[in-house]
Amino acid sequence: MRKEYTEISVKLPSNENFNTWSKELVKARLTSAVTIEGLIPFIQENNLYQLNENMLVLYDFHENPISGKYESVILDKKDGIILCRKNSRQMVNHFLKHRLILGAVLQKKLQKELGFYYRHTISLGEIAYFSLRAHNAAM
Repeated sequence: MRKEYTEISVKLPSNENFNTWSKELVKARLTSAVTIEGLIPFIQENNLYQLNENMLVLYDFHENPISGKYESVILDKKDGIILCRKNSRQMVNHFLKHRLILGAVLQKKLQKELGFYYRHTISLGEIAYFSLRAHNAAM
């Protein structure tokens, strides 16, 4: 049986100079006048970006923002290189708070991934999950 592979369409530069990406390379490329010229067609600013299945990578620069204002850079399959003023923590918190259906399914998944069973509390921002069958403490 012959396997067919579909090519992933990605709105990122196809030039072999841009085949490798890292946090350091992103910072260098977006602050260099020479390199940024080749990237301009792929760059957009989106301060309302929400994490989704098209996101390839999220780089956080909140301690040293790019151009003094962009705290995150996202490489997205459909939208290319996105400059965002929100930091990665804000985006993840928004995703957890507004996009996921929080409840027992998420709690069980997190418990399994973290290796916690029954007696542990899981906190997601302002929300805390705990087992009703476990020991509890007054809060």
